[in-house]
Order: sequence, then C-alpha cells, then structure tokens
Amino acid sequence: SDGQTLGKPVLLGPPEAVLGTVEEFFCELDKVPGGLAVLYKLFKDDYLIGDYSAHTGEPGKFLILVKHTHDGRFICEASGQNNTEVTPSFSDPKRFKVIEKAEAARITSEPDSEVFWEGESVTLQCSVISGTYLSYEWQLNDSLVVHRYNRSQGQLTIQRLSTSDSGVYSCSASNHFNGSLYSTSTTALVVRVKEQLSEPEISFQVIGDGKGIFSALVTCMSERGTPPVTIHLLKNNRSLAVEHGLRVVFSVPIHLNQDMGLVQCQATDGTRIMHSKPQNITVDPQSTGIYHCEAANAFNNVTRVQSPKRLISKEGNCVGPVSV
Repeated sequence: SDGQTLGKPVLLGPPEAVLGTVEEFFCELDKVPGGLAVLYKLFKDDYLIGDYSAHTGEPGKFLILVKHTHDGRFICEASGQNNTEVTPSFSDPKRFKVIEKAEAARITSEPDSEVFWEGESVTLQCSVISGTYLSYEWQLNDSLVVHRYNRSQGQLTIQRLSTSDSGVYSCSASNHFNGSLYSTSTTALVVRVKEQLSEPEISFQVIGDGKGIFSALVTCMSERGTPPVTIHLLKNNRSLAVEHGLRVVFSVPIHLNQDMGLVQCQATDGTRIMHSKPQNITVDPQSTGIYHCEAANAFNNVTRVQSPKRLISKEGNCVGPVSV
C-alpha cells in the first residue's frame, strides 16, 4: 500500500436538518486497496467534527447531533490508517443547512414611534426569538404591502411616507423542512401618517343685521392638514378669536369707512405654524346703497380684491347681489 493514492471519496448525507435532531453522514471510496485500513475524517469548514476507522472496506459513518455550528460546508478526507505513505484525498464540499423553527415574531419601528409626518422615513423590523432561513411577508390592513422589500430580510423601509401608508402593519416569518411549514406572526403595529399643514387662505363676506350694524364673516381654511388644528384670527398680530378645524368662520364687527387694520389667519397643528397672507380690510359705501368689502394685500397695496357687491339699505338689510 506504500506510495498509493486513494480515489476521491463521496460524502453522503442530508442537505438540511432540524436543530437538535441526530443525522447520519457517510464517506466512502469507490475502491479500497486490499488490506488498507482507511481513516475517514469529517470536517465542517476547517473544524474536525469526527473520524472513523474502516478496516474492512466499509464506508465511514458519522452520527451528528445537529447544532447551530454545523451550518455550513462539510467535506470528507480519506487517508491511510497509521500509514503516511498513502496520499490523502478529499470529497467535494457538501452544503448543510441547520433549520431552526420560526418562533415568537415581534415588530418594532425605527424611529420608535407610531405617529409620523408626510415625507419622513421609517423602517419596520420583524424580529424572531428563534428561526433560520426565514422568509418574511409584510401586510398592511390585512393586504400585502405595495412597497418593495427583501423577503429574506426582516425589514420594511418606506423612504417617503404618505397618508396612504397609514394603517395596521403586521409581519409573518416562516421557514419549512421536509414539506412542513413553520410560521409565526407579529402582533399589529398601528402607524399613523399625519398630513402636513398647508398655508391657510383667508376670505370674507359683509353682512348687516338690519339695524345698521355690519360684520365681516372671515373664513380661514387650510386645504391640507391632520386634526387637531387650531386657527387664530389675528388683527395687527394679536389674536382676536380662536377656533378648531381646517375651516373656521369668524364674525368681526366692522364700521363703514374705518380701517380695520391687518387681519390674518394663523393655523397650527402643534408642530407647524402657518399664516395666511395679511389683509387690510375696509368697508366703503358706494352710491345708491351699494357696499362691498375690499381687501388689499399688505405687501402690495396696488392689488385689491373685492367681495361680491350687494345692495344694503340704511338699516343694514341685504337686498341682494348687484351687478355693476
């Protein structure tokens, strides 16, 4: 047997196994020189798992209690037992997966919050206490999420949130072995995306009470925003009144031919404060009892916007719209 070279051994065994089970691996040569005792060694990467001495030409047999550390590449070495004249030979590497059942999934968010603003980003993390070779699935309101994500990673990242991303998120993590599916699902995580508050617009209408007393109904409205929203009516930068909502109406007493000062709407959602363009409101009488409310942009007194003209009696009764 001196100076002999062994053929290439073949490593046989399962491609995967569940953590904690006992599995068998075999290493065998197609031909064994007569009278040669063969020493088989099983390696996981560069770590020796075990050895087997074959004296009668039988294959090497290895019993393994599957651990996490066994996940990786196995390779078998065949050499002469106590015979350094025999050149060792090696099998092809064999990939071995250790399957740990998916258990106890939970969901967290980064940043750690359930309320976000439009345009912000969030990463949802699906974590498990145990499990290997997992596949993840994300759901929003019991439907698959529309955002792309890597099913082999337990993360869902949304770069620019919109209000359509609001809802109840959940994640399931699963793996399988030998036709059996192991799955675990998270509890729900509610994500609320708040709409950015828009600049309020200001408009107005003049009314009379029939006794010669006039008022301006000032409407403040933000087209976008998430309640609660608080709107202040400012006069010369001081608050005259306050209401809640995206559209509110204030009644402001006015006097003919009197400068009412700068009137402005201020809206806040607790985070942002937005202002309308300030308006200088005056009420001027015209001939034959026709009145209109006129607002001049505080930044451009040339540009003036008029409300619809209405015929108002001396007693302050509104007769109706007038075409002039």
